[in-house]
Amino acid sequence: MWKSLAAFAFALSLGTGCIVDDGAQTYDVCFDTLDCSSAFDFCQSITSSTAVDQICTRNCNFNSDCPFTPSGLPGRCVPLSDGSGICLESCEFDTDCATTFRCDVIDSGDLACVPN
Repeated sequence: MWKSLAAFAFALSLGTGCIVDDGAQTYDVCFDTLDCSSAFDFCQSITSSTAVDQICTRNCNFNSDCPFTPSGLPGRCVPLSDGSGICLESCEFDTDCATTFRCDVIDSGDLACVPN
C-alpha cells in the first residue's frame, strides 16, 4: 500500500507542472516583473556595449537606496537619461556577477555587473 501511495504522490508531483520558487531577488536575471520577488523590484532591460539582458532592480536616488549584493557589496544607484536611477549590482570580479554578466566600469567610473 505504501508503495502505491508513494508512486501516486510522485506521479501527482510530475503532473502539476508547478515549481516552487521564491522568485528572483534584486539583481537576478528576469524575463518579466512578475519574476521579481520584492514588491519594490521590476524587470529592467540593461544594455552594455556587447549585449542586452534583464535584471530585477528598483528605483533609487542614492547608493544607500540599493540593497547589498549577494557578494556582500553595496549596490550602485546608476542615473538614467530621464533623471531617474536604478540599482545595479556592484562587483570587484566577474565571479561577483550572474553567469550572463561581467564586472565592468560603468559611466560613473564605478564597477558594476553588466550583460556579457
